[in-house]
Order: sequence, then C-alpha cells, then structure tokens
Amino acid sequence: MKYKISYIVGVVTSLLILTQCGSSMIESLQRVPTAIGSINQLVVICDEDLWNSPTGDTFKFRFESAYPLLPAPEPIFDIKYYSQDQVTSRPLRKELRTYLYLADLNDLESATTQEVLNDLGADLLDKVKQNPEQTSMTGRDKWAQGQLIIYLFGNGPTQLAENINKSFFPIAKRINQFDNIQINAYAYLNGESEHLQRVMNQKFGVHFKVPADYVKAMDDENTLWLRKDEGVTISNIICRKIKYTSENQLTKEGIIKLMNQVGKELVTSNTPGSHLVVNDEDLPVYLYFKTLDNAYTVEARGIWELTYDYMGGPFISYLVKHPTKSELLLMHGFVYAPGKKKRNMVQQLEHIMTSLEFGQIIN
Repeated sequence: MKYKISYIVGVVTSLLILTQCGSSMIESLQRVPTAIGSINQLVVICDEDLWNSPTGDTFKFRFESAYPLLPAPEPIFDIKYYSQDQVTSRPLRKELRTYLYLADLNDLESATTQEVLNDLGADLLDKVKQNPEQTSMTGRDKWAQGQLIIYLFGNGPTQLAENINKSFFPIAKRINQFDNIQINAYAYLNGESEHLQRVMNQKFGVHFKVPADYVKAMDDENTLWLRKDEGVTISNIICRKIKYTSENQLTKEGIIKLMNQVGKELVTSNTPGSHLVVNDEDLPVYLYFKTLDNAYTVEARGIWELTYDYMGGPFISYLVKHPTKSELLLMHGFVYAPGKKKRNMVQQLEHIMTSLEFGQIIN
C-alpha cells in the first residue's frame, strides 16, 4: 500500500512540474523532425506584395537563371515560394531543407520582417544601419535537423534589390556547399568500387572515389573510360594521361583539342564517320581556372554532339597539371540523357571528378 501511494504521489508531482514548466519544456521533449527535400531546392519566405514586386523579380532573375551549360534550360535553383502565414499554417512546410527569408527591414508591419527580427534579434536594425555591407546572415535547424536558413535583408525595396544582386554568388556557393552532402549520398548510393579505384591509382597515380555503379568501358595504357548506364541515361568519365609539353595545352583551344581527340578515337555511333566533338561554334564553352588537390586545373563546361548524328548533351571536364611530373590528366565527363533533366547528373559528375587526390601508387 505504501508503494502504491508513493507511486501515485510521484506521478502527480511529475505532472505538476511539467505543468509549471509550461509548453516550452513539453515541446522540447517532442521528437525533432529531420529535414527533407531535394538538392537545389530553395524555399523563399517573404511577403506576397514583395514577391510580386520588381524586387521579387530581381530575386527570380538571379536565383532562377539558367544553370550553365545544358541543352535545354534548367534553373540554378528550384524555387518554392511561401508567405510567413503559409509556413505557419502548414507544419509540414517547416520540414524542408533550405530556406531563404527575403525581408524589407523598413517594413515593421511585415510578418516576414518580424520573424527575421525574432530570429536574429531586434538590434539587427541598428547593425544594418551602422554597416550597410551586412546584407545577409545564416542559421541552422530552425524547425528541423539538417536545415540551412538564409536571411537576406535590406532597408527598403531598392536596397534589398541591390543586396540580392550583391549577395547572389556567396549565397549560391553556400547552398551548393550545403547540398554537397546530399549530392555525395546520391553519387555513392551503392558504395564505392575498390577495384576501379585501384585501377585509377595504378594507372594515373591518383586517389579517385569511383562509385560502385560505374563499370570499365575501355582500358588501355594511358586511358580509362568509366561509365554508368541506367538505360535511358548514361554518365561517362574518360580519363587520359597526356605528356605536358606547353602552356598552350592549358588554354581553351588546348583542352577542346584534347577532348575532340578523345572523342574521335573512342566515342562513335553506328553512323559512319560519326564521333564526339565539342560544339564551340554555335554554343559557348565556359572555362574556369582552379586547383584540385593543389594542382593547377582548367575546368571546361559546354555541349558535346556527335557528327553526322542526332545525339548530344552537356559535358564538364578537367585538365589537371601533375604537381611533380611533366604530365596532364584529362577527365572528360559527359552525359547522355535524351528528354531527361541533366543538371543534377552534371553536378554528380563534378562531385566525383573533384574527389581526385594525388598520392602514392598502391601495389
């Protein structure tokens, strides 16, 4: 009997403590959801009148511009728009991965502005007045685990539009870095191919994370062709070791010449005389200079096609100068996916190829 009375008293006491602590403790004991959503998906929260204004048009022009370079235009980001009330009224809308608040700090009647000030602190108004270069801030896990929250603000529509233009590149880079975790998960969904990684290491002296669903399409002394064939879509990476002879090889003309040489030798169709070439006459080839594992690298993006045939698609390729040898490594990545969206496939190729690291040869 004493045990039963003590048990009842304990339960009642616990309930009283929870009641006195209020709803905040009860909420903290509830399960925190894990954020869901696709790569390149961006949820924009702002007032409807701002979204439908010239300032909103500036945002759409920047963040929905075409991803470079694809046969059919696809946006850099897939935008979803909600007002603050729409987010509050539907709890599931709080469980996505990437959010961007677009706020006019001069409009203190705005529900969006009030939410931003609630998140970042009321002193944000003074901070922005003292430092106009402060155009954005970031946060994490506002409503769910694994969320990125970006706050983009300005004093008035005109300054906000200027801040959108000024902040686009750093914000896009921040979102891409955040998405890399998910891109990596998609690229290596089935694990890594230890066999092909060993082949890459022995042939080219590099560590290279090859996904397990890639197979060896061709292999000779200086070349290795890796391919993932999913029936309606094919992803390719052709790696070739080349003797370094001149800086001219590391120019736009130089890398196009090497890609065309590889295409003529290896990538053909049933049409006589047909082979892969870079289309640099009707379409641009974008060139970027960077480093991969501290090695000087030329990145090229553009469109490939087959001569005398109706096949083509996007490519992203890297020409890497070996840090200690007179050698170049060409990694020519290209996609064939007729009628399918290709942006995410190109991003996976980029992620795979930039995993390259120079290291000791494994026996």
